[in-house]
Amino acid sequence: MTAEQRQRELPKAIIKWYKIEQDSIVACIVAEEGNSSLIAEALEEDGRQVSRLAFATLESGQAEDRMGSSPYGKCQYDIIVAVDIIEYASDAAALLGRIRDLLKPEGKLLLAADNRLGIRYFCGDQDYFTGKNYDSIENYRHLLGWERESMKGRAYSKSELTALLEQAGFLQHRFFSVFPRCANPQLLLAEDYMPNEALDIRVFPEYNNPDTVFLMEEELYPSLMENGLLHGMANGFFVECPCQGECTGIWQVTLSAERGLQNAMATIIRKDGFVEKRALYQEGNKKLQQLLEHNEDLMSHHVQMIDAVVKDGAFVMPYMAGVPANEHFRELLQRDKDAFLTELDAFWQIILHSSEAADFNEINWEEFEPGWEKRKKDDPNRYKWKQIVSGTTQEREELGVVLKRGYLDLVSLNCFYANHSFVFYDQELYLENVPAKAVMLRTIEFIYKFNDQLDGILPRRALYERYGMLEHMGLYQKFISHFLNILREDDGLSDYFKEGRREYDTVQENRRRMNYSEEEYKMIFKDVFHHTKGRRLYLFGSGKYAKQFREKYDAVYPISGYLDNDESRWGMEIDGLPVLAPRALLEMNPAEYKVIICIRNYLPVVKQLHRAGIPNYSVYDPRASYIDDRQTAVENDISRQVEQKKYNVGYIAGVFDLFHIGHLNLLMRAKAQCSHLIVGVVTDEGVIRHKKSSPQIPFGERIAIVRACRYVDEAVEIPLNQGDTDEAYRRYHFDVQFSGSDYAGDPKWMAKKAFLQRHGADLVFFPYTEGISTTKLKDKVNNRQKVANLAGLMEILRSAQHVKLYGAGLRLASFMEVMATCKISFQAECILVSSNKGNPKQVYGLPVVEVSKADFHDDDVILLTMSDCFVDDARELLAMYGMSGKVYELDYTMIDRIPYRMIYQSAESFIKDYPKQAVNLNCPVKTENRYVWSCWWQGEENAPELVRKCLESQRRSIPKGSEHVLITWDNYKEYIELPDYIVKQAEYGRLIPAHLADITRCCLLYKYGGIWLDATVYMTDCIPEEYFAYELLTRSTGEKIYCTNTSWVTWFLGGRKGAELYHFVMETFFYCLREYDKVPHYYMIDFLIAIACRELGGVENALQKIPVNNKNATELQKHLQEPYIEEAYNSYIQGGVLQKLTYKGTGYNTDSIYQHLIK
Repeated sequence: MTAEQRQRELPKAIIKWYKIEQDSIVACIVAEEGNSSLIAEALEEDGRQVSRLAFATLESGQAEDRMGSSPYGKCQYDIIVAVDIIEYASDAAALLGRIRDLLKPEGKLLLAADNRLGIRYFCGDQDYFTGKNYDSIENYRHLLGWERESMKGRAYSKSELTALLEQAGFLQHRFFSVFPRCANPQLLLAEDYMPNEALDIRVFPEYNNPDTVFLMEEELYPSLMENGLLHGMANGFFVECPCQGECTGIWQVTLSAERGLQNAMATIIRKDGFVEKRALYQEGNKKLQQLLEHNEDLMSHHVQMIDAVVKDGAFVMPYMAGVPANEHFRELLQRDKDAFLTELDAFWQIILHSSEAADFNEINWEEFEPGWEKRKKDDPNRYKWKQIVSGTTQEREELGVVLKRGYLDLVSLNCFYANHSFVFYDQELYLENVPAKAVMLRTIEFIYKFNDQLDGILPRRALYERYGMLEHMGLYQKFISHFLNILREDDGLSDYFKEGRREYDTVQENRRRMNYSEEEYKMIFKDVFHHTKGRRLYLFGSGKYAKQFREKYDAVYPISGYLDNDESRWGMEIDGLPVLAPRALLEMNPAEYKVIICIRNYLPVVKQLHRAGIPNYSVYDPRASYIDDRQTAVENDISRQVEQKKYNVGYIAGVFDLFHIGHLNLLMRAKAQCSHLIVGVVTDEGVIRHKKSSPQIPFGERIAIVRACRYVDEAVEIPLNQGDTDEAYRRYHFDVQFSGSDYAGDPKWMAKKAFLQRHGADLVFFPYTEGISTTKLKDKVNNRQKVANLAGLMEILRSAQHVKLYGAGLRLASFMEVMATCKISFQAECILVSSNKGNPKQVYGLPVVEVSKADFHDDDVILLTMSDCFVDDARELLAMYGMSGKVYELDYTMIDRIPYRMIYQSAESFIKDYPKQAVNLNCPVKTENRYVWSCWWQGEENAPELVRKCLESQRRSIPKGSEHVLITWDNYKEYIELPDYIVKQAEYGRLIPAHLADITRCCLLYKYGGIWLDATVYMTDCIPEEYFAYELLTRSTGEKIYCTNTSWVTWFLGGRKGAELYHFVMETFFYCLREYDKVPHYYMIDFLIAIACRELGGVENALQKIPVNNKNATELQKHLQEPYIEEAYNSYIQGGVLQKLTYKGTGYNTDSIYQHLIK
């Protein structure tokens, strides 16, 4: 599901949780504005018939169905749903009256609407209908005439909605308060109910315009609850209005619609003393069973859990009357610090024993830290954790216990304190191999969240020290972030959240603005370089902020000295400049100096200078962009332009390591389109943290090189944690961002483009310069040895005493075949592999040995017989065992050239005369049928379990109007014609099944068209309709690999019937088998595709039109041995609709992904 699709699902949650009987007659009022049409969708998705009542028709007093022909009579419906409706009514009372008439006597209205007195509007949010602050709070009294006329609707308060309902005859009603808003409901509270826990850590506020918010809404919830204001100031309402009878017996509903179809849940607290958890979508029902399994697992480790059962499609547990553990800890800390520490220690012991401790020897430490998969080969932290656990006892203790199952929700937020014990609930997810300290860190964060006053009693840092967290705090935070990203799927909605959720810095900035007059605010915080020209400049503060100021501005605004309140620093010099007492300013002429305050806690200094009568000062914020000085430069730059360019201000972000011609071309192209080019450069720490690599050139030198480029007008440092597109845009307000074309199809970059376009800017992609990259330059710098020809290979083998081959896959097979073809003899000792899992004990008569168990010699020669994508990992692993000298990569262009040439020569006469010698079998048929082909010669009933599951998945995934056909020995003649000599060769065993399948797929695709899937292709989603439209189709990664010099694969093929490629390959197979009675090479079909690309121009053109698709289609195969964890599994299959698997592995555990697939 895409981010856009998930956003469409969020408003549906307001009705998804509500149980409506299947036999109820239901109607939903639908308007052009708001989310009412999505609500109708939600009701229909549950399998019920829903009448869509047109809002405009109801407004006019004539209720018609969706076809606009049959008027509805009175008393027709059991349920009418009106979400985002009442706000748009010109006469709300009359509309509600008409709705009342359409309901049966025992019918019910379900209404949802925003509250004009919602707390978010008091926090500074803008009204949805006017786009201004406070209009709804003032009941729209101060609108101008034209503003009132342009309004499409208005919000109501709770009392106003109550009056409207009762006027329409809905005398019974029960309000549920909705937070943060009806468009994305997270919490519903019945008006006659008050929760027994603080809401500040349960609700994530959202706004129409977060840039105008000046209060932290969630910090106000406790006061609203204490003063009885919570319900009246809810941000929205869900109202249950039965014509007669009672309302539902529900107190509270917690919703998590943002988590996607499989994880979206409704947790419902009922009046009868039970709590039930229901999946909002059918896809989530299996999650309920997982919850039960997790309960049982934790109880087996003596963790007290609330007893639960899965019953009637819900996870049901008794309501716990205890105190929420988070509130217990907060209250206890304020009352008795020692008792607090005792209880927290007991909580820590529960976490430590919630799972078996992982054996450090069984953990893959390279893949331990979240985000490891993004690492580059030169990431300096690659072996960090392996080195730590191999180090001293103290180093291992600093890391702490690693839990086999880390339940990162085993925290005070999901726990009650009752009868002097902690009782837990809601453990939806665990991760494997999680530091126990990461779980404990979450509880500490929850206790202190929005309660900074607790730091005054016991600083949270003291707890970090108590539980040994400080040394590896960054690691624990990464585990928490990784867990939350999986649980909430935050990555997919990050742009949505950025649009609606306010930032802390924005709130503080808005509050700061309110404390000064407009002129004062501008002079102190915005126009910081005003009154600096010709004056001495002093920095108040000599720490980090002052250093950052000098690094950025010293060349333009040189300073004369520092001011500091620390008497011990007076008289010192820093970089040759004096540190003065602030009173020194009193002896100077105010017209001759300017003070820049470079301190984080600036307010006391502002007051100090103000009391001293010092008028000329400003506050420096290293995260801010000071538009005035740059804008002047921009305007001057633009005024000098002879030719008007497409954009004024452009922006590029990058590392710019080992600056090369590709970088230069990118900057040159960007400058050609904009008048002022800003280039953001990633810091060294940013490269290591976010790029998982280590720059060759330090940041200071990289930014200096970029700054010196003639095409760059301004080079700036990208802040460590504020480098994304939206943050850069808010900082620089550019008109366009430029980037390399390798991101052009990336969904995250498409979301960035959409963000910029919503704000009037754009994102433009430039093609990268072919043949050059920083990675390639690093390889040259590191002097990687690559064997480029056979002569070089023979020379290496001739002088080698000990030869080992590293890699046991297809590349090894190609290498060995070439050695045999060229009659090159050599003695290898063994085949090295990174792991023995899934590998045979012998290959080509040579033992297969895991690198960690191999005996290495100083004079070993190691040939890397593996795909390029594995080479870096192999080199790093060998280096760990002291083998980095005589390690050679093989140029597989050279290896593949030999069978390519051999096959071409064997069929040269046919190829040159093609298609004159064609036998012309399997001519394209006249049919519009669409086929998906697969093959298992022995028949599905005789196939391995995994193959049967793959075939089942293929049948499930075909689009409507398509047919799945499995080719077998028994039926292949019904679909294709083969020359008699090929049939006999197959029957006598001279033509192996794999080659017969290669011929068959080409015959089928030429004759009928459609899609070919190997029997080991597992479908994870439906086949897109557009797959049938391409002239040729295959999986494409956008990279050039293997002998075809494309990303072509033969296990997933497609195209229109009569495609020249399939005719050529089919006929060439016929020719070779007729002339030579055998297939010249195992991978002949791949080499024939390469030949077709070279000889047939139309084939190459068709290949280039194939878009990148299913880029990660071989990812799942790498992880079949791993334990099945839903979140990890989903990450492996993302980005496509299919996965190429293998049924040949052995030793799969019962909880492995392999076993999960075949169950």
